[in-house]
Amino acid sequence: MTYLFTVIPLSIHQDTVGPLARSITDAVLLLSVIAGKDPTDNFTLSQPSPLPNYTHALTKDAFKNKRIGVPRRVFFDISDSVSDPSVRVEFEKALNVIRNLGAQVVDPTDIPSVKEILQGDDQFTVVDADFKVSLSAIIVRFTLMLFVNLVSTEQLVRISSQ
Repeated sequence: MTYLFTVIPLSIHQDTVGPLARSITDAVLLLSVIAGKDPTDNFTLSQPSPLPNYTHALTKDAFKNKRIGVPRRVFFDISDSVSDPSVRVEFEKALNVIRNLGAQVVDPTDIPSVKEILQGDDQFTVVDADFKVSLSAIIVRFTLMLFVNLVSTEQLVRISSQ
């Protein structure tokens, strides 16, 4: 949905670019500005034309009749977020807001094999393979964009962090 030409993803299948915002309204407004087609990026070329007006989804009834699943084990039994009690408090507040807006919160909706999935290395195998396959294209893209002859990943890291 957004311009990715200068992004160096670890995995083109798992990484996305988008706004971080203090509210849904702010995120939607930012997305409306940064979304668009990029002729150098096949992912953005598949978007509908014209692009949707994302602000139309900002209604007080957006959560009505929606089912929201809460995989608690992922958030609290397995992840590091359990170490900070304020995370659980804010999480519960957010669930109550969603309920009050009309959503049916299905809690818990745990995935029986989540522990095995998170402890396995499969996700890293995909990320590693994606990065290795994409690295040549990334170097070519930055070489064309910056008019420099990149000869090492160290040089790419140094330039991209400036």
